[in-house]
Amino acid sequence: MSDPVEEIVAKSSAKESVDHRDYSSSSSTDGDDFQPPANDKAHIFVPWFYEKHEDQVDTYAQKAKKELKRQYNHLDEKVLQKLPKVPFVKDSKQQ
Repeated sequence: MSDPVEEIVAKSSAKESVDHRDYSSSSSTDGDDFQPPANDKAHIFVPWFYEKHEDQVDTYAQKAKKELKRQYNHLDEKVLQKLPKVPFVKDSKQQ
């Protein structure tokens, strides 16, 4: 069974128009005005997507948070707790 969020994104993305602009060159030499195509419509797509699929996004976010917490606890138990405790000492040269 595939992930419902991925299915929603795939269906939504299929409806989006294709952007054929050339991002390989920039008009300025310093490149300050360059923006990758992925960020071009994100400020419009993300709120629309959340509003349309709020319940599914919240459920997925809760699952992701639970998994991240589980992974951090595992890292803490297996690695971080085994690191030696070193007291914090201010560098006298910086005073």
